[in-house]
Amino acid sequence: MKFIEIKLTKHSIYLTEEEIRRLLSNQPEVYIEGIKRGKAFKRSNQLKERIKNKHNEEIN
Repeated sequence: MKFIEIKLTKHSIYLTEEEIRRLLSNQPEVYIEGIKRGKAFKRSNQLKERIKNKHNEEIN
């Protein structure tokens, strides 16, 4: 069974994906906000990687 670690200030919580889905199903707005935030982080990381690669190509 695979667990997802959630680090909090004073401890860590380990939950399965199903447990997280069950918790979030009670508050769909939190689930939706998390998905939006995940997409934003992914886009940001992709942009940083493109800039890094472009910079490396210019140096070579």
